[in-house]
Amino acid sequence: MRQIKKQRMLFGSLSGLVLLGLVLLTPIMYPMKRGTSQQFWRMATGIDPAGSRKSPPFGHAYGLTDAWFYYELSGFHGSSLRYVPAEEVQSAMPQIVALLQRYCEENTVEPDVRDVLQQSVRHLNALANGDRILPQYREPLLGLARKVEELTRGDEFRQDAHDALFDITNDIGGIASANNEHEPDLYKEMTRVSDKLTAIALRNYVSPWVREGWKAFSGRDNAEDRTAVGLSQDIEKADLERWKRTNPDVYSYRLSLRQHFNDRLARTKWFWATFTFEWLFFSCLAGYVVWPVFRGWDWRRWLLHLSFVPFLLMLPAYFSYAALSFTSAGPTGGILYPWLGLVFRGGGWTRVDQWLVGHLPPVLEPLTQGSGIPMALSGGVIAPTTLLAWPLCAILGAYVAPALWRVAKNRMRVSKQAARST
Repeated sequence: MRQIKKQRMLFGSLSGLVLLGLVLLTPIMYPMKRGTSQQFWRMATGIDPAGSRKSPPFGHAYGLTDAWFYYELSGFHGSSLRYVPAEEVQSAMPQIVALLQRYCEENTVEPDVRDVLQQSVRHLNALANGDRILPQYREPLLGLARKVEELTRGDEFRQDAHDALFDITNDIGGIASANNEHEPDLYKEMTRVSDKLTAIALRNYVSPWVREGWKAFSGRDNAEDRTAVGLSQDIEKADLERWKRTNPDVYSYRLSLRQHFNDRLARTKWFWATFTFEWLFFSCLAGYVVWPVFRGWDWRRWLLHLSFVPFLLMLPAYFSYAALSFTSAGPTGGILYPWLGLVFRGGGWTRVDQWLVGHLPPVLEPLTQGSGIPMALSGGVIAPTTLLAWPLCAILGAYVAPALWRVAKNRMRVSKQAARST
């Protein structure tokens, strides 16, 4: 009875440590983070309510769902899902409306904008008429200078002028790249001109689909519909319509983003199940590790028993739980378990590995929390045959090798006795 009591106390202590670790890691690994209304509107419109002229981060805004506004901040290996209370987004909306109205409807050319455009025209003409540029690019560059000059005429600088200026800077960049090997200094000069024009194009710029969404929002007859929900929906609808007309593949991709977001959001409601699974898994694994302590096993059985621990650790990943954690994406999809990816990372699977894992049902995949759509990944889960080789080595080292050594030792002793007798 005393030994059983000790076993229970040890198991309870280990399970408690696992629970403590999960609780401490939950704020870090929870699949959603608190966002801000300012960042939401930057993702939805490309405009900062505070008036910042910096380009918005890459990602997507999803609007209102379950009394929260959501958006994703995309990265190379996935995205971070953020949520903002509806009242905060609504309270920041008057600033966005004022900025959209100003940018879309007030088109007076500012003096410094005209100065930069005129300086760029003179600079481009000088470069085109110089001797450093390749002859076949002289006329195209003069043509671009004329286009910039056309933008300086008149007293208005509308949003379509911003679009035209972006096209011009792209063409200048192409000509600069073509002359880079021929004349590196010319490339640097043209790049500086392009950067100045790009800064002008970005100033007070509103993307075409945001303009269309703003136009639809402004035309709403019912003032009660002019809310943050209505504006975000009109912009998203205009964006989808644009891609539907111009690129069906991107349109399908954008629809898949919405479906992926819905699935990701649904999984967060089952985070408690993810937490419970990891607690049970690591508690049972801890019990497995200390089991021999109360069995009085010799070192051979200890070695064989512990050699299965790495394979047992990887079993959830083989059943599709938090498998991305073992790639360059880093810890993601769970709480404590994903951090194993910092230690166990492999790749180079054989056909046997692919066959073994390919026949395992992905029963744990629904417990994996979403981490967005990665652009690229490297690495992967360590191959199961690599880990199954550990018990084989343990058997060879603990049982086969000592037995062979005893046989060899007996033969040596017999040989020595035979030599003495002769």
